Amino acid sequence: DRLDESRKALNDVICRMGAKDWRRLGERVRASGLGGYVFKVLESAGQGMVPQWFLDDRRRDYHSNLYAAMILRMLYKSFVKNMEHEGVELIPLKGIDLIESLYADAGWRSLGDVDVLVRDGDVDRADRILEQSGFHVDSPELKERYRRYHFHYHYKADFEGHTLPLELHWRVAGTFLENMDYEKLWTSGSEKVHGKNSGDRVLKPIYLFVVLALHAANHGYRISEKWLMDLFLLAKKKLRLEDLPETIKLIEDNRSKRAVYLIASMVENFFKSVSYTHLRAHETVLDLVCRLLLE
Repeated sequence: DRLDESRKALNDVICRMGAKDWRRLGERVRASGLGGYVFKVLESAGQGMVPQWFLDDRRRDYHSNLYAAMILRMLYKSFVKNMEHEGVELIPLKGIDLIESLYADAGWRSLGDVDVLVRDGDVDRADRILEQSGFHVDSPELKERYRRYHFHYHYKADFEGHTLPLELHWRVAGTFLENMDYEKLWTSGSEKVHGKNSGDRVLKPIYLFVVLALHAANHGYRISEKWLMDLFLLAKKKLRLEDLPETIKLIEDNRSKRAVYLIASMVENFFKSVSYTHLRAHETVLDLVCRLLLE
């Protein structure tokens, strides 16, 4: 019933949109990184009322996302194998594994940068391995500053016409936002899913939600529709009600309750149900259609 209501509301809004609205929506959808998802929604709902150029642009977004995901998978496997050879474990914070676990199709969401976490003692080895794998650090002259104050390095690799940004983390955020027990994160908070000899570990759902929320907070709470969608789907698909006490204890223990609660409230407020016949006065047609597309 909720899905039918959303589709009806979406069609009603589409009927009210003019050429200027479609241009602005196209810019916003492209910026959100969810153009492939929007294309799949409009394939089955209301596309007869959608300008053909808009559908064509979203189709290109979808195929571009698929191709980028394929390239990312190849590069990721390459440097994970090199990490395994050197005995360095890593945890992907964002990337193709997260996309494939949350979305039905890798083409639905664009991939920006890849974020991986290593142990503090493995940073120098991981840095050398990434350089050998074709990744080059941005702004070498600022490397020491990033080491001391930002807790991650920026890299880029070029492959098949694509530039892949990567961030190598040894903390998720600064101590002003969290005081994570990283040894616990590497042991009870994560697990190997690709065999006991694999070099990559995967965070358990409650740790993943907290880490992604802290990562968003560390970026000044500038959270895009793509990030909101990731957190919403993670909570909906991976978290259980019985996980709540453990989640609360985790964020209280690492002093991150305020940051995580704020991010969680931003997600809840963006996706909360509203009466479509009594729209909030401040919600524009553009805001509404973006939210309906994501529902």
